[in-house]
Amino acid sequence: MNVNSTADVEPLVSKAFQELGVRWPLSEVTAKLIITRQIAREVIAGQRDLLRAASDIKVWLWRWLPTTSDLEFLLVLNDEPSWNDEYQRYIPAIANDQLETFVRLACLTDEQIASESQRSASTMK
Repeated sequence: MNVNSTADVEPLVSKAFQELGVRWPLSEVTAKLIITRQIAREVIAGQRDLLRAASDIKVWLWRWLPTTSDLEFLLVLNDEPSWNDEYQRYIPAIANDQLETFVRLACLTDEQIASESQRSASTMK
């Protein structure tokens, strides 16, 4: 296969998404939420480290700009260990809250993702 640009593969990608019943193209928020859900499922399955996954979601995927309350809570929890000792909670309690948040994110349905993406798009206008 000779691929020189996205235009070379776009028809194939579009057809693959159509066969899977997924709208194409995806909005950036939709794609990020799908990736977030997958990472959360991997954490729950024990395939990813909880703290590393939370950090990766924060830094690489959402860049400190979450679109849902669960994502916002996860990012706050990720920063909590660096807080002043006076405000910091016991680390296992933080990890437990992170895991519960990952469970909620892992349970996002396609409909919830689509709804959140639409809400996010209308807020950005």
